[in-house]
Amino acid sequence: MFTNKTKRGFSIGEVMIATFILLVGIIGAIMLTVKSSSNISDGKKAITAALLAQEGTELVRSVRDNSVTQRGDDCNQHRCTAFDADADYGWPNIANGESVCSVDYRLEGDGKLNCSGSTAGEDLYINKDTYFYSHSQGGNHVSNSHFKRKVFIQYETTDGTLPTSADVNKLVAKVTSVVVWTGGKMPNTASSIELNCKINKHCAFAQTRLTSWINY
Repeated sequence: MFTNKTKRGFSIGEVMIATFILLVGIIGAIMLTVKSSSNISDGKKAITAALLAQEGTELVRSVRDNSVTQRGDDCNQHRCTAFDADADYGWPNIANGESVCSVDYRLEGDGKLNCSGSTAGEDLYINKDTYFYSHSQGGNHVSNSHFKRKVFIQYETTDGTLPTSADVNKLVAKVTSVVVWTGGKMPNTASSIELNCKINKHCAFAQTRLTSWINY
């Protein structure tokens, strides 16, 4: 006796459900990959911004050092302090209260502060040959590096009194270097930096206090 067995395949509904589940899995994997790539890119920019912010404070420290050690004959005539506003190293006047500056490493710029207050100098450009960032444009510099940097300088005194031109022996420069990248908002004043400059807002900053060297 023979048994008639009918072979049954998948129905259209079963195929559609299986296809839907497969598509959900594929789309989820693609979105996860895209998100991971975006997070890696943001992480790299955050690290670069933090390093550029720290570099800003170190460049100002270098200007402080050079403004006394490289003054030469000028300092032989009278006592020179690091923050002399008339020393042609770009230091802002003590009476300004708070100054917004930019600074570059010596290979690209003149190794001095630019405290003109112009926002045009915020953009940083990367040199395709040296891979250094600076505010210079043209030549081998990439036109858009995604980063902007400002350096805020506030004068203080070692004893907490309000700084005046007579306080050169006890003057302290509070330096705050701020870097923002894609979509980040640059703070307008130094007082708003700690509150508003956050990594999740695409903003990083570094601070230091520099005392005034004196050449006798």
